[in-house]
Amino acid sequence: MKVSSQKKTYYWTAFFFIAPGVSFVFFLTLYPFGQAMLMSIFKVTSDSRTFIGLANYQRAFQDNLFWLSLWHTLYFTVISVSLHYFIGLGFALLLYRLGKSIVSNILRGFLFLPWLFASAVWCVTWQLILHPHFSVLNALFNSLGLSRLSHSWLSDLSLLPLTILSVVSGLKFFPFHMVMLFAALQVIPLELFEAAEIDGASSLQKFRSITWQFLKPVTTIILCYDTIGSFYYFDLVWILTRGGPMNETEVLSTYIFKTVFQLEGSFEYGSSMAIILMIILSIFIMVYIKIFLRGEFEI
Repeated sequence: MKVSSQKKTYYWTAFFFIAPGVSFVFFLTLYPFGQAMLMSIFKVTSDSRTFIGLANYQRAFQDNLFWLSLWHTLYFTVISVSLHYFIGLGFALLLYRLGKSIVSNILRGFLFLPWLFASAVWCVTWQLILHPHFSVLNALFNSLGLSRLSHSWLSDLSLLPLTILSVVSGLKFFPFHMVMLFAALQVIPLELFEAAEIDGASSLQKFRSITWQFLKPVTTIILCYDTIGSFYYFDLVWILTRGGPMNETEVLSTYIFKTVFQLEGSFEYGSSMAIILMIILSIFIMVYIKIFLRGEFEI
C-alpha cells in the first residue's frame, strides 16, 4: 500500500509539472488544428453548417494560383534556408578559428544584430534600400558608375523579386544557425584535430571526418526547424511586396491570408490550403530526417 501511494504521488506530481505545457500545446496548436480540419470539410454560414466533404481540397488542386504559390514557397524556402545555413556555418567556423579573443567577442555581437531587429524594422529598412523610385542600392551603384546594375528589385516581372526576398531573409536569420553551429563546435575535443594533423590530414579532410560529424546532428535539427519557419513565413513577403507584382512573390502564407481576410472571406478554403501545406511539410520533414540521420546521433 505504501509503494502504491508513493507511485500515485509520483504520477500526480509529474502530471502537475507537465499540465501547463500540455494545456499550452492543446489550446494553441491541437484545438485550432482540429477546428481548421472541421472548417475545411464544412460550409459555414451565419445560421447553418453544411457538410461538403473534400470539395475545398479539390478546389485547391484545381487552383492555378495555389500551385504557383506552392512553387514560390518551395523556391523561397530552399534559397532562404540555404543562405541561413551556409552564411551561419561560415561565420561559426570563423569565430571558432578566432578563439576567445576580443575581436571574436566584438564580431560575435555585431553578427548577432540582424536577429535582434524586429521583422517590421528589418523589412522597412530593406524597403528603402530596394525602393523602385528612390532605392539606396541603385543610388550607390549610380554614384560608383555602375548604373547598369541598377534595377527594379521588387517590381520586376520575374523571379528576381522572390530571389531578393530570399536573400533579405537569409541576411536576417543566419545568426540563429551561426550560434547553434558555433556552440556545437565548442564540444569537439582538440585531441582529434591534433591526431589528424599528426596523420597528415588536410583541412578539408579534418572538416569532413571530424568537424562535420559533430555538426551533422545539430544541422539536422536547425534545418528542420528553419524549413518549417520559412514555409510559413509571412512578415517579410507581406511588408515588402504583398505578393506582387502580378503574384510574382505570392507564397502560400500570403495567398491564404488574402483568401481568408481580403479576397473571399473564405475560412473554409483557407483552412484546406493550410492543412495541405502542413501535410506537404510533414512528409518532407519525415523523409528528410530519415535520409539525413541514419544513426548520426551516435558520434
